[in-house]
Amino acid sequence: MSALDVAASFDRLARRQSSRRAVLDGERDLSYGDLLAWSEEVSRALAPRCREAGVRVGLMMPNSAAFVASFFGLARLGAVIAPLNVRYRMQELLHYLEDTRAAALIVPGELVASESALFLENTLSNPPEAAAPLGASYSAR
Repeated sequence: MSALDVAASFDRLARRQSSRRAVLDGERDLSYGDLLAWSEEVSRALAPRCREAGVRVGLMMPNSAAFVASFFGLARLGAVIAPLNVRYRMQELLHYLEDTRAAALIVPGELVASESALFLENTLSNPPEAAAPLGASYSAR
């Protein structure tokens, strides 16, 4: 099953059962409709970086509704999702980003304004030709 098939299956289910609970994330209760809308937001935000199927995107999120929305948003674009552990040290993260040649990196919102994000933007070498600077990556809510 391809990423596009996974996304299409999720989209059909979410439209059929839009009011049913999909994810309970702490105190947040998200329906399939909520999750579909959020994942579509992710798709729109990353579409300029994922112009063709097979573009690699790092997904460094804890287990959360944001991870699920990001996963399906990326799958809808046909992206190759490279899940990255949120506990990676900077050295490990840089290694995996360079190894996967990720065109973008999705991280928790609190990391975007941190010094770590600036370090990543200035340190990552040899990005794919179509890649935007890492600092332009989408941050999930």
